[in-house]
Amino acid sequence: MVSSLSPAAGSLGGKTSVTLTGSGFEGTMADSSVLIGGFPCEITSLTYTQIVCKTPSSVSTGIKIVQLTVKSISAEMCQNCNFEYKADVTPVISSVTPVTLTGENTELTITGTYLEQQGGGISGTSVKVGGVSCYVTSTSPTEVICNITTVPCGTQKVELWVTGKGKATSGGSNDQITSQSIISSVTPSTGSIHGGTILQIDGNGFKQGQTTVTVGSSGGGHEVIVQGTGLEDNTDVKICGQVCKKSTITTSTPNAFACVTPPASGTVSTTLTCDVIVTVGGASVTITSGYIYDATKTPEVTAVSPSRGGTGGGTLLTITGSKFGNDSNVSSVTIDGTDCAISTINDTQITCNTGAHNNSASFRVEVRIGNSGIAKTKVIFQYVDVWSSVYTWGGDKLPQDGEVIVIQKGQMVLLDTDTAILKMLIIQGKPAPVTWTRLAQTASAGTNIIVLQQKVSWQQGDKIVIATTGDHLSMGETEEATIQSVAADKVTITLVETLNYTHLGGRFGEEKGSDQFGGHIFIHTPKFNSGEAKARIEYTEITHAGQAFRLGRYPIHFHMNGKMPDSYVRGCSIHHTFNRAVNMHNNHDTIIERNVGYHIMGGAFFFEDGIETNNTFQYMLIIFVIPSTSLLNDDITPAAIWVTHPENIIQHNVMAGNTFFGMWYRMRAHPEGPSYTTSVCPQNALMGINYNNTVHSCGWFGLWIFETYKPRVGGFCGSSTPVPAVFRDLFVYNNEKGVEIVNGGAIQIEGMIAVNNKKAGFEEKLLIEGEKFSVNGSLIKDSCIVGYTSALTTSSTFCTTAAVVFPYLDGFLVSNVIFENFDRANCWVFEWTRITGTCLVNCSGFWYMTESLTFVNSPNKIHYDWLFEGAVYDLDGTLTGNPSKPVVITTTGILPTISGRTRSTRKKRAAMVTEKDVEVKFEAIRCYYQDCVDPNSEQTVTVASQRPSSFCKWSDISSWTDTSTASEATRQCGVNMDTSDTKPVNGNSVTIVKADELFPTMETLIIKGTLEVDADFDGDGNYLNFELRVTYLIIHGGRLIVGWTDNPFPGTMSIILQGTESSPPLNNVLNVPVTAKSMSALELHGKEVTTTFTQLETTVVAGSNTVTLIKEVDWSVGDEIVITSTSYDPWHTETFKITAVSTNKKTLTLNGTTSHRHLVHKETLSTGEKLDLSAQVGLLSRNIKIVGGDYPNMQQDSYGATVKVGMTSMDSSTFTGYARISNVEFYRFGHEGYVDPFDPRYALAFSNLAIGVYGTNDLLIENNVIHHTVWFCMETTSDNTTIRNNLFALHIWEGSYQNRYEPGNVRWHGCIEAITATNLNLTDNVVTASERFAYHIPPQDCSISAEKRYANNKANTALICLGILPPDPVSSATKCALITGVTAWKCLYYGFYYNNMASVVIDRVAAIECGIGVFEMLIGPNPITHVAEDRYGDVNNSLIVGTTSSFDCTVDQVNQNDDNIKLSSLAVPFKA
Repeated sequence: MVSSLSPAAGSLGGKTSVTLTGSGFEGTMADSSVLIGGFPCEITSLTYTQIVCKTPSSVSTGIKIVQLTVKSISAEMCQNCNFEYKADVTPVISSVTPVTLTGENTELTITGTYLEQQGGGISGTSVKVGGVSCYVTSTSPTEVICNITTVPCGTQKVELWVTGKGKATSGGSNDQITSQSIISSVTPSTGSIHGGTILQIDGNGFKQGQTTVTVGSSGGGHEVIVQGTGLEDNTDVKICGQVCKKSTITTSTPNAFACVTPPASGTVSTTLTCDVIVTVGGASVTITSGYIYDATKTPEVTAVSPSRGGTGGGTLLTITGSKFGNDSNVSSVTIDGTDCAISTINDTQITCNTGAHNNSASFRVEVRIGNSGIAKTKVIFQYVDVWSSVYTWGGDKLPQDGEVIVIQKGQMVLLDTDTAILKMLIIQGKPAPVTWTRLAQTASAGTNIIVLQQKVSWQQGDKIVIATTGDHLSMGETEEATIQSVAADKVTITLVETLNYTHLGGRFGEEKGSDQFGGHIFIHTPKFNSGEAKARIEYTEITHAGQAFRLGRYPIHFHMNGKMPDSYVRGCSIHHTFNRAVNMHNNHDTIIERNVGYHIMGGAFFFEDGIETNNTFQYMLIIFVIPSTSLLNDDITPAAIWVTHPENIIQHNVMAGNTFFGMWYRMRAHPEGPSYTTSVCPQNALMGINYNNTVHSCGWFGLWIFETYKPRVGGFCGSSTPVPAVFRDLFVYNNEKGVEIVNGGAIQIEGMIAVNNKKAGFEEKLLIEGEKFSVNGSLIKDSCIVGYTSALTTSSTFCTTAAVVFPYLDGFLVSNVIFENFDRANCWVFEWTRITGTCLVNCSGFWYMTESLTFVNSPNKIHYDWLFEGAVYDLDGTLTGNPSKPVVITTTGILPTISGRTRSTRKKRAAMVTEKDVEVKFEAIRCYYQDCVDPNSEQTVTVASQRPSSFCKWSDISSWTDTSTASEATRQCGVNMDTSDTKPVNGNSVTIVKADELFPTMETLIIKGTLEVDADFDGDGNYLNFELRVTYLIIHGGRLIVGWTDNPFPGTMSIILQGTESSPPLNNVLNVPVTAKSMSALELHGKEVTTTFTQLETTVVAGSNTVTLIKEVDWSVGDEIVITSTSYDPWHTETFKITAVSTNKKTLTLNGTTSHRHLVHKETLSTGEKLDLSAQVGLLSRNIKIVGGDYPNMQQDSYGATVKVGMTSMDSSTFTGYARISNVEFYRFGHEGYVDPFDPRYALAFSNLAIGVYGTNDLLIENNVIHHTVWFCMETTSDNTTIRNNLFALHIWEGSYQNRYEPGNVRWHGCIEAITATNLNLTDNVVTASERFAYHIPPQDCSISAEKRYANNKANTALICLGILPPDPVSSATKCALITGVTAWKCLYYGFYYNNMASVVIDRVAAIECGIGVFEMLIGPNPITHVAEDRYGDVNNSLIVGTTSSFDCTVDQVNQNDDNIKLSSLAVPFKA
């Protein structure tokens, strides 16, 4: 809407600046339009609240209607928002003198009416003549005087504007004057007959776009400067009738016009004299004999050598000729517009380097020499060697559809365009019968002679690569070398260089391959399965090929062809590539063999979509495959051979020195990308062939099957019967693991040799299906696993950690396997797997079987970490040495050498131990509600508001009745469940049915009525200090009341919840498990605290014992406080007790001295922004305390008290409770590791109603101080939770808590963890000292109409202050995430981190002294889907500060020894 318009009146001539004020003016100026009287008002500026436009002219006076449209929506206009054209505010020009200008400085006098702005002053009046400003020197209402010099030639209009009024009008020609064109000189006066000379024409009246210069005829190219006045872009210059075009090198002005002479027409043997005619706007001036073409001053090019070169440039040319001069600064060489950079120049010779050119052809070499102009030349240079050039194909035509194209031996062609639909492409190379072989003997470091196993045809000058034979981290020991000579035996090679590393020969010999050169090859037929495309590529070198960051740009790419049985890639070397090596994309029946791949970025030999079948990869050597961040995640951890459909043939290959995997079988549920179909299921497919492959010296695994492979009969999607998939004769050594299977079905490893692998010879994580303990199920057989060998290592301590690592779940068989050299510390034949995030301690308990085992120097047979970790059934006694009967091994002490060790981990419930294989039918249903009944159908405890008139006293013996003799109806007040008809004493269990003295210690207290604690029960003003010590406190349909909302508890009350981690659970009461130290519905109201936390007023230096606050507080001596960190270290958070409070209640004396600086920094930036950065001080003490009872191992167990508010069921009755808690202290709370919604063990958990909040809506959490928490400070998954004015200090990451070190833990929790909450309200909170995220909260919707719920929140001293991760939910309506309302200070990695698929707008935030202030990464859609979407990432109205003046390098440092810092780097994609 528009609320006002100013000014309301203006000139009939228009151009009055009108301002419309209001709101909702969103978008750009192009999105809005203003009409005055139906004519456009030109918008000159726009903000959300203001639009400024220039009025149109009008032929009549009067009020005109103003209309505004924003994004096609008509704005609501105020009542007086109209505009009036008035004669008494319209400036009028009556006359102008003088009426003729000659280029001299001239004073113009303009007369008329209303020529001055309201209040006077020359600044309010402006004048232009022919578009040139006339500088105003004096004004009055009837006269304006201004000065002007240069005016474009011809009749020009005088225009006048008055601020606040608009543009002047005039009658007839009263506002016109004439400017005369005057030419004063032309320089230079002579030049080359071939033109190119720059002429400068001095004079007056030249006008941009309207000046022409005409020179003579015959050569040209000389640049001419025309000097004068009034020259414009439309100035026309002719020399001998030929147009002299405006120069693009020298800038023209109104007084000097520059143009380049044309070639002289006809033959000029000596000179040609020409008139120069300058025309400006129709007025012409002629300079007789103004320019001379002179043949004696014309340079000439006679030859160029060489006459052809590559389009990539870099060819050194020698150009010979005459009259070149010696000044390279004023000379240039171009070939078809491409610069040839001059290296040297003299009068007869120029040398230059060609630049890159975008096509192949022959072009004239153009030489321009200073003022002499363009040289005479007929010399041609030819750019060649690209597919798109006809010269590549003999100068006739490009290859055509249906042709057979041959790229011959020695020919080098760059494929720079799409080809025709060829019948066949034949790329010939020099045959090399042996492309790679092994060393016949070890080549030691320092030698330059190697001996091979096979004879080769390699020659002097060939380059070879020798693979590493070191351990799994030895990729850098792969070496390139040049052949100096080949002996007559063809197996002894002398190298130019000596070797830097030892390469083992003999049985463990290594591989090498000769390298040649090639390019990017894309093979595709428009008709799938048509056979129209064939590719036969042999003995070709392909290097520096592929295009990073572009899917589909691979060195060799078979793309969507279907069956290609006649195509192959054979005997090639593919090395130093930027994007994989050979890619098969929906391609079938093709042979890739005897190739050498080296230094490949991303997955080397690659099946793309998971639909490719019956292809053969064989007899290849693949070395040093390295990560690429430019493609898919799979290319970050690449494999030499990447298989997405198992029905292919992979055999006789060697993979060595690769950074991650040799072979990776990664089958999806269905093919991906353009081949997607639900009719194909690669995870079910039958195995093709994997046979006789060797993988060694790889950073991770020789063979990795991840994520799932479960072969089934027929291989089709609907099949449910498992069938074996066999990997045969695999040789793996010096890898981190030989083989790892993650989720496997009936996968079999047969005939494997595994030697010297670091962590495992074979490991399976999860056996998901297959015939158990059967030759048709999951097994390893007929294999040999060696812990170490002196042939591969000289270490006296190295040994494979485990030969076989058993999977979770029953059924795995080990048959006829030899185990050798498992006799060193910490290496074993058998161990059990671990799966991070699934189970790390007290896991397994599954069954396995063995038979026909052989142990050579291997006494370390089985290792157990805990009792009953697994059960191994020895079918024939070869495991235990007792052949008389099978033995089940379930615990320690049976075999000669058994070990046990402990692992540090979280207190999370482990998998159940299995004693034997039993078939059961079992169904488990997890519900929030007992018996899965919605609590809304049950009774709900009503909220109490006051004490009833009739009540019982605890101290009265008559209040207690024996539970065995009294019914519920006859009971008076309470029941002592241990001793009849007596008051409870220490250790009793008590039920309160209806409820003054201090409590005894109790085991169980169940409140069915109401138990109120009154500190002044007798009304004498002497407060009792209560302590309620109990293990189980259950409130079932009743209430525990300590204080009222309008009458807080005045004394002290400590509820001490006892118990240990070993205390048995009290189940069947709450709908979530009730453990020791658990409570339910409560009314707890402590004395009101006016200020729960505030800021420091001044900086506290280390060693201080006083702090001064910014405001008065009502805190007392003995209270405990927390002072937050202001460095990058969360552990600079400190706690103290108050020993004195100053009379102004702002200065506190502490019971100790500070160990760290706590900063207060206030600063006004040059932008006007004010910084207020300071430590917070929070009050921890309250007069009502709920305390987790201490016991010796409490800190180690991390087992404190919990308060659960939920639904209880007992005695066939179910109640939904409530809790109202204010000004209460929770101390030593929570069961660390229990964070699941179905069993939340926080300090305070609201479960199934609405600090964990689950299924509980509209909950208010405000004015709290939360200090020293693990996992989260608070978590909510509910709707409309309001978190307001809270202080959160010291949030600890569980992965390094209590000296843990969990490199596999990649969780990033927020101190405020609310990412799945809806309609969250978050205002005025401070989160400080978080070891991971400070805020992990849902972003808001970017829609203008969306309610903004976040404001004035702060975070400091975190790794990331606010983070959004790829799985996090964002707005589904607008697909745009809004991040706002947070100030981030000293966040080590990022202030604001966003990594998600939706667009993002970061608005009104501040990032101060953070590693990276704002990081936005927009992901998706997946490139292989060939789908494009528009995304944007904006940062608006925000402040980012690198460092403030308070930044101190000696204090503001990172503790690099902190395990959290070390481990966080494993999960941070980009660090500051």
